[in-house]
Amino acid sequence: MQWWQWYKLRHLRIFPALVEGQQDFAGEDAMRRSTFWGSLGLATVACISPAHAGWNEFWARFKLDTARNTVYPEPFATADRDIVRNYWEQTEANGWRLQNTLGNFLFDDTTSQLNTAGERKIRWILSSAPVHRRQIFVLRAETQAQSAQRLAAVQEFVSQIVTDGALPPVLYTDHDAPGIPGEYLNNIDQQYWKTMPAPRLPSATGGGGASGGGGGGAGS
Repeated sequence: MQWWQWYKLRHLRIFPALVEGQQDFAGEDAMRRSTFWGSLGLATVACISPAHAGWNEFWARFKLDTARNTVYPEPFATADRDIVRNYWEQTEANGWRLQNTLGNFLFDDTTSQLNTAGERKIRWILSSAPVHRRQIFVLRAETQAQSAQRLAAVQEFVSQIVTDGALPPVLYTDHDAPGIPGEYLNNIDQQYWKTMPAPRLPSATGGGGASGGGGGGAGS
């Protein structure tokens, strides 16, 4: 057998087998490479998604802080001013509440009806107080029945004064307005006038002599 025959035989029988084996190995290698890159892609996507979400949160917070720094001290200054205004508005409302309160001294102790001072105060509230402040507050009595009688007496008197439009609200209150009974002040005033000395002119003796002497000196 010549060498070329032997080479041809080896080339035709052995080499195709080797080529076929190499092709099988190449297919497995390609499959392994595709599996590796697919796994790497999935892991990359899984890692990028949380990072991408955190990045969006970072920029959203950055934009919010930038906007706040741009308008500072707003809105905090406005909120502080509102707190101060609300305090004074509530203080003013409490003052008018006490001003429009009908206390114990404005009702009869026996019948729980309004006395003359109570009626005059209601007239003042309905005529002189600002329109949005025309509210009447009735101080609660010791018993519920007396409180109901007071409220009914006030509502009846208000209905006699206000003949057109809606009646002003009449509400209960537990805070009495500070004050002194009118009868007590009237007694003090009467005692003052009773003890006042009689009116009299001052003595003109000394003043007249001095004036005369001065006039005489000027004439001489």
